[in-house]
Amino acid sequence: MARGASRLFPQDWLTVYDVDHLIFTWRLYNNLAGFETLKIGQLNNPKGCKFGKWATSLTDRRITGSREFQQAVSCHEELHRCACASWNAKDEGDKEEALRRFQQALEIYGRFSAAINSLKKLLAANGDRESTDIKA
Repeated sequence: MARGASRLFPQDWLTVYDVDHLIFTWRLYNNLAGFETLKIGQLNNPKGCKFGKWATSLTDRRITGSREFQQAVSCHEELHRCACASWNAKDEGDKEEALRRFQQALEIYGRFSAAINSLKKLLAANGDRESTDIKA
């Protein structure tokens, strides 16, 4: 919906990437709890999600060479790895390990979200300050 129905600024896209991964983590819990059935292919491709595609397409060294960007990418990859580990443990019938790995994923999501906020500040410092004005 974000790609096809709106015109978003880079700051907005960073918010979309953050929310996407909050939902990703929530869906991982739903899978663990049996509320939803995910396929491993929905979890194991960090370069295929919106953030992964954006991160791999960047060429601006002010961004890609930054600590903030590297932290976001690292957390992102770790989040996808933990999600896969949780999925695999559940698939093998080890619910305790699946829950432990989910808890790790949730903690990593928190670090990813913080890294996205740091990245927003970096973009703002580099001149990308605009975001969509949302009024309630």
